[in-house]
Amino acid sequence: MMRLLIYIFIFISFLSSCGLETAKTGKNMEVIIASNFLFPQDARYYKGFKKRTGIRVKIVHLTSDSINKHLLKFGYNSEFDLVFVNSLKDVKSLQNNKYHQFEYKFAKSELNSFKPILKNRWLVSGIDPYVFSYFPDSTERPKTYKDLTNNFLYATPNDDELDVFLAQIKYHLRKNKKGSFKKWKANFVKNQVIYDSGTDSSSSHQFLFHKASLLKTDSTLMNSKGRTIYFPNQTKKGFYADRYAIAVVEQAKNFDNAKQLLRFINKCEKIPAPFEIIQLNSTKAKHLNKLSEESILDNL
Repeated sequence: MMRLLIYIFIFISFLSSCGLETAKTGKNMEVIIASNFLFPQDARYYKGFKKRTGIRVKIVHLTSDSINKHLLKFGYNSEFDLVFVNSLKDVKSLQNNKYHQFEYKFAKSELNSFKPILKNRWLVSGIDPYVFSYFPDSTERPKTYKDLTNNFLYATPNDDELDVFLAQIKYHLRKNKKGSFKKWKANFVKNQVIYDSGTDSSSSHQFLFHKASLLKTDSTLMNSKGRTIYFPNQTKKGFYADRYAIAVVEQAKNFDNAKQLLRFINKCEKIPAPFEIIQLNSTKAKHLNKLSEESILDNL
């Protein structure tokens, strides 16, 4: 009887060990990013990560609204591991979902090129400055954002991208006379003219106000040779910018892989993307207005 029990124990142990081995080999060697600005083909910029770790990066391109619907529907069963967006406006629309909360010490030591916000559930990974762009000539040009409320006309390719900019204006005018922001915005809108996108062979020659990334992502403007970029407010409180931000989905299926990817990006000190994303600790961000992300979000 004792010998029979020993045999049964050995047999069960054997089955258990097979089960563990199967679980090991079945582990996913991938990490899935849901993004509103990266596309599936942009996974090629993560080849260095795959070469070092063997983990494949897969990118799913969706609007922030579609990402939000997916997370609300699937919750902890979501296929996404990371959410990567290009605006604080998207962070606000997505922040009610569940994301991993990083320990402050871990974020400080292992992810020091990122900036944790919203109780360490989002990581600011870079900035997208609000800039002026134009073709140089003898005409006098504005140097500050306030100039756009006075005698200078401007066009903007995408009105929706200005919400984060206006939130910063609203914050800085909060202690001024009642109605100051409303008046500022009215004058700002009054000086806006209709944007002429031009054609592939002849792009717009207008004075433009927009996020810097547009010159790297808009096909017409990318071919607009000779257009100068100017960062306003450099002699005052600094230029305003939108933010790129990353969050790890709570209980992500490939959680460890997602953390490895963040560590890899942190070590490289460069966000893998088809264009340069200016990081917070770079020299290009030296004259950034230091308004906190939480204050901007509160005014959106």
